[in-house]
Amino acid sequence: MNLLLFFFVRKMTGTEYMLSEVMEPHLFVFRKQKRDSAEKVTPMLTYYVLDGSIYQAPQLCSVFAARVVSLFVLVFFWVFVICPQ
Repeated sequence: MNLLLFFFVRKMTGTEYMLSEVMEPHLFVFRKQKRDSAEKVTPMLTYYVLDGSIYQAPQLCSVFAARVVSLFVLVFFWVFVICPQ
């Protein structure tokens, strides 16, 4: 019965939430994804539940953007404040 339900759900399209990883009892990771067909799935967001609180994981592009901005600030500080010659 469960196998039949699994194949039926995989044929559906739309937004779905999938349990991605489990480290009982403290950490559960969910993925929000868009299913276009049985084979094509596009991940949208990742959420994690840590000790009963739900958090949205940052997207990779925002993490890289924050790192690049902090790098530019450090280089600017070094060039214009520490070594102004």
